[in-house]
Amino acid sequence: MFSKLINPPTIHGSSTTYSHVQATGISPTCTFITIAGQVGLDFKTGEVPSSLAEQIQVALQNLNERLKSAGATPANLTSLTHYVVDLDPNDTSRSELVVKFLAGHRPPGTLVGVAALAHPSVLYEVQATAIVHKR
Repeated sequence: MFSKLINPPTIHGSSTTYSHVQATGISPTCTFITIAGQVGLDFKTGEVPSSLAEQIQVALQNLNERLKSAGATPANLTSLTHYVVDLDPNDTSRSELVVKFLAGHRPPGTLVGVAALAHPSVLYEVQATAIVHKR
């Protein structure tokens, strides 16, 4: 069994308290991947869009980059946890963006309304797990 911490070069430097991705070999042909919460921060520009929808799109792009760094795709996701500031249960726009990102894949997910996230401008965060089977 192995465990590898990954901080892809396409993201900002990690804090000293976490890594963005951990890939753990649980058998010779299977790797379990955990991905830290990804937010709508554009790592190229350092900007956080003002709207929830734009933040979700950027966060999902960031999640896709973290998946790729571990040899995975959205089809490998085994669970998602979404955190939304000031959650409006009647607003389904976030679901539409996630469904498009998943392209037909439907892993279990949890939606959590929160008062705040790590920075006042951040309205959305997604945490994920995935499994990659080598053939």
